Amino acid sequence: MNVRGALHLTLGLLAAAALPAMGQSAVSFSLSPTGATAVPSGAQVTLDVVATFDTRLSAAAFTLGSTGSSNALLVGRSANPTGPNGLSYVSVLSQDPFNSGLPVSLSTSPQTEVLFDNDFGGAPGSAADGLPPGNNVLLETLTLRLNGTGTATISLSDVSAAHTTGPPSGSLFDSAGIGVPEVMYTVTAACGDANDDGAVNLLDWGILQACFTGEDVVNTDPDCEDLLCDEDDDIDLDDYSAFRLIAVGA
Repeated sequence: MNVRGALHLTLGLLAAAALPAMGQSAVSFSLSPTGATAVPSGAQVTLDVVATFDTRLSAAAFTLGSTGSSNALLVGRSANPTGPNGLSYVSVLSQDPFNSGLPVSLSTSPQTEVLFDNDFGGAPGSAADGLPPGNNVLLETLTLRLNGTGTATISLSDVSAAHTTGPPSGSLFDSAGIGVPEVMYTVTAACGDANDDGAVNLLDWGILQACFTGEDVVNTDPDCEDLLCDEDDDIDLDDYSAFRLIAVGA
């Protein structure tokens, strides 16, 4: 399928709710975190979009958003994870699909992801078109950076899917549902983020200099507590070394 054909299919997927049901097949999408859901500000996390379906899956579309006080930046994506028969990400913006428009804040700009079978083993509509039926099949892996403290709830909505990329063009699942619709991350202040702006940078370096006590001199200043990066109560060269490892620049 060429880009024009893929975009034509995309429009059909996004209009799924307006089209009549076809067949008796069903697909359900879910979000699945791949690591910890309690992380420090500035951390990168990965989140999988998986699907369970009872007939071959050749195209899918869904929208990702985020709510909460922590800003969720989409900084990377990967699709086609299941080999030659995997689904590929479709970019509507450029020919650089995986990095198209990134980074982008899911908190302010929800993203519609479109995947389709661009490498089917047979003719469109054949038995080799798309992914075989399965449970919790990996469709796409997302990389997010969480900035600021509080929570970030990543949500999945507006799902649609198709049986085939060929005739009958974009045959839709009559039931496209959501199993696990959201994942909530708890985001705490990072060691070194003295001004609580979600980044460890030169602004915090100025505060570190003011808070530096040297070895075995206890620092009780509440404005300095986020710079206590080791297990003692002073701010010395050990804390400075830890700060250097995580500082990212202004």
